[in-house]
Amino acid sequence: MKTFFELPEYQLFHVFREGDSEPCGPFSSNQLLTLLNENVVSRQDLVFYKGLARWHRLHDVFDIHERVANFESEGHDPEILNLAFAELSKLSSEGEEFYDLVIQEKGMLGNRWRDVAALSDRGVWIGAVDRRGEFRGSRLESDEVRQATAVYPGRWDLGKLRFDLVCGGRLEIKRVPRRQLRRFVAMWRQLSAERWESRRRRPLPLPMAAHVAVSGT
Repeated sequence: MKTFFELPEYQLFHVFREGDSEPCGPFSSNQLLTLLNENVVSRQDLVFYKGLARWHRLHDVFDIHERVANFESEGHDPEILNLAFAELSKLSSEGEEFYDLVIQEKGMLGNRWRDVAALSDRGVWIGAVDRRGEFRGSRLESDEVRQATAVYPGRWDLGKLRFDLVCGGRLEIKRVPRRQLRRFVAMWRQLSAERWESRRRRPLPLPMAAHVAVSGT
């Protein structure tokens, strides 16, 4: 069996195999990959590690780790990042792909809720996640968002992510690290340009008269 990707060695996993009465472990990431390669455990089995709010399928956790590895270099809180992707994976549509995510910097008052925004091929997820793994929010479809903008009100290290909606409303996520802001907005513009180009190239529908003429020949 092929290794999917390299998981962090420091993480310890417990596995609940289908048909077993209790979980086994803990295993390091390398040990777990060896068990997978030897078919001792299955990607359909359940896995748990510190930072998850509940047991998940192994294939879901691997997918989460693969996505998280792409964002940790941008200064995201690893624990919140894991929780956010775990929750979004449960709520998202089948086949939905996530391209970027921003996480609000922790406030002075230590509020357990952190605002997040995730960019996917279907639209933008906006909401909040806490350290227990609960997510509150919903997805705005691509055609509901007119513009995503990075706003820097004064602090050199933090800014705001602003969404101007087609309906005339506006949503903001404050205290977002600048590096995350720049990447998110750049990715949003790229996806928007690709959607516009795709629509521009789409053939126009034939008028009703043309349909009648074609069907009558």
